[in-house]
Amino acid sequence: MKKFNLILISLLLVNLGVCEKNTEKSYKIPKVKFGNPLSKAMATIIKTFYSIESTQLTIVRAADNHENEILQSGIINEILYDVKGLILIRLQSYDSREHSFRRYFNVLVVDSYESFRKILNGGGKDAFDFTGYYTIILTSVVENYREEVYKILKDCYRSYIINANVITFDPSNIEKAFVFTYFPYTTKHCNHVKPVVNGVFENETLAMYSKLFSNKVSNFHRCNITVGTIEYPPFMILKYQGNGSYYYDGFEGIITRVLGQRLNFSLILKTSVDRWGVVNGENSTGLSRLLLKGEVNFTIGSFAATFSHNGSFTNTISYYGTPLTLLVPPGRAYTHMEKLFLPMKYIIWSCISTIFILSAVVVSISKFIRPHRRAFIFGRKNYFPYINTINVFLGGVVPITPMRNFARFLLMLWILSSLVIRSSYQGSLFNFLKDHRNASIADTFPKMIKEGFKIYGSEAIRKYFSSNDVYLSVFRNISVRELEDYKMKSTTPGFKGAVVASAFNIAYLNEKYHSHNIRFRRSKEQIVLLYICIYLRKYSYLTKPFDKELWRYVESGLINRWLSVFYNKQYLKDTPDKSIPQALTFDQLSGIFMAYVILLVFSFMVFLLEVLSRKSRVLRALCNFLN
Repeated sequence: MKKFNLILISLLLVNLGVCEKNTEKSYKIPKVKFGNPLSKAMATIIKTFYSIESTQLTIVRAADNHENEILQSGIINEILYDVKGLILIRLQSYDSREHSFRRYFNVLVVDSYESFRKILNGGGKDAFDFTGYYTIILTSVVENYREEVYKILKDCYRSYIINANVITFDPSNIEKAFVFTYFPYTTKHCNHVKPVVNGVFENETLAMYSKLFSNKVSNFHRCNITVGTIEYPPFMILKYQGNGSYYYDGFEGIITRVLGQRLNFSLILKTSVDRWGVVNGENSTGLSRLLLKGEVNFTIGSFAATFSHNGSFTNTISYYGTPLTLLVPPGRAYTHMEKLFLPMKYIIWSCISTIFILSAVVVSISKFIRPHRRAFIFGRKNYFPYINTINVFLGGVVPITPMRNFARFLLMLWILSSLVIRSSYQGSLFNFLKDHRNASIADTFPKMIKEGFKIYGSEAIRKYFSSNDVYLSVFRNISVRELEDYKMKSTTPGFKGAVVASAFNIAYLNEKYHSHNIRFRRSKEQIVLLYICIYLRKYSYLTKPFDKELWRYVESGLINRWLSVFYNKQYLKDTPDKSIPQALTFDQLSGIFMAYVILLVFSFMVFLLEVLSRKSRVLRALCNFLN
C-alpha cells in the first residue's frame, strides 16, 4: 500500500509539471490522469492480445523534448498499473544496444515521426524482428496528425513491418483515441500505404472494426509480385506466352503457379544472365543481387538453404532435398580382348590355364609310356587326347568313348566341369556386353585426385569445398554459360574432370538424352544434401503465407506428385532398366572376331610348319611329337 501511494504521488507531480509547461500547442492537453485514452486503449490491447500471444513485451520510447518525455512517462506508468502483472514488460531505451534477442512483441511510444525513426535506427539492425507485432503510441496532438501516421506506417511498410497499428488522440476530442493501420493490397490499390481507422477508444471501451492484427497478405487481389528465377530444367522451365508473360513449368514452376493462384497474385518475371549469383554485399551478382536490392520479391529455381544467406535473406521451409554430387566421365572403354576375359576373375582363368598346362604335360609324358598303360588313362584309339580335351571344354563330342572305368570317370568329370564353367561364362559375358561397362571410372574423390581431375562448378558452389584445401585446390570456377557445355563434356571418356550437379538434374538429363544413347554418370560420393527453398528479402511479409502454403503441399503429398512428373529415379541407376531388348552390336562382339582372326593366323603358321617339315628332319620329328 505504501508503494502504491508513492507511485500515485509521483504521477500527480508529473502531471502538474506537464500542465504548467504545455501552453504553446494548438490543441492543449489537460492534466494526464488515470483514464488517458492512449494508455487505456493500450492496456486493453495488452490484455486482449499481447498477454495471450506472449509472455514478454518490450516498451521503447523516444521524444523530441523533455516535456514530452514526462508525458510519455505518465502514459507508461498508467499502462503498467492497468495490466497489473499480466505480462512481463521490459522497458528499453531507444538507443540501447544491449539485446540478446530480436524484439518480436513491441510497443513504441513516440511523439513524432522523427522520434519513431530514432527508435528504429537507435538500437542497431538486430534490435527488432520486423516480422513481429508493433503498436505505436503517438502521444502528440497536432493538426496534421494523419500525415504523421502516414509517414510512420509508410516506413513500417518499407521495413516489412506488416503487423503495425498506430494509436493517437482525436484532436477534436482528447478523451477519444483512434487506432490506425494499413492494408497494402486491396481491391482498390496495390503496394500502397493508406492509413485507415481500424478501431476507436471511447467511453472506456475499445471498439475494433476488424481484428487488431488481421492477416493482410492472405489475398493479394491480383496485385503484381515480382519473381526472380532462371531457366533451369527440371526445376524451372519458362515458356514464353507472348505479351511479356510466361508460363511457369517444371517442378518449382508448378509451385510458383499454385502459390499465385492460392494467394491470388500476378507474377512479373525478372531474370539474370549470372543465374543464382553470389552474395557479397554491394558486389552481389545474379538473382541474389536483384533480391538484395529489392528489385524482386522472391527468388525460386534450385535455391538451397545455406548459412551464408541467412544474414542477408529470409528463406521459406525446405520442401525438397536432393544430393549435390558430381558428373564423372565414363572412363576408358574396354579393349576387344578385355571384353572376352572380364566376365571371370583372374583366379578362375588361372585355374583353367593350369588345368590345360597339366593336361599338356600329362599328354607329353604319356608319349613315353607303354600303349596299354596309356589306354588306361585316355582310352583306346584316342590318338588326339589334348585336342579332345579342348573339344570337350568348348562343348564338342568325343568320337570314341573310352572303355575303361577310370578313363570314363575322368571324361565325365571334365564334361561336368566344362559345362559349369562354359555356362557361367556365357551368362556373365552376355550381362557384361549388355551393361556397356567401362574401365577405370574415377567415381570417388580419392580416385579423381589420383587421376588429376579438376572439379568444375559455378562460383556459388565454391563454398561447399572450402572446408577441404585439397578439393578446393582442384575446384575451377566456370561461368553459368559454360556449365551446360561442361556437363556434355563429362560424357566423353577422355575428359579429365568432374562437373557439379544435383541428382535431380542428373536424372533429368539421363531421361532427356536417353534416346540419343548418351548417359550421364554420377560419383559414388555426394558433396552435400541440398534443401531446396524459396528466398525472400529479410523480414519479408511473404514468408508466413508462403510457409503456410508450402506446408500444405508437403503434407498433402502434392510436392511428391509434382516431383514425379519431372523426376524418375530409374535414370539415376548405373544400368537403367530397359523394357525393350536390344540387339548386340558388332562393337560388342568384336573381341570374338579378333580371337577368330588370331586363331586363323596361328593355324596358318602350323600349316607352314607342316609344309616345311617335309624338308627338315627336325621339324618332322617335332610335328610327329605334337601330333
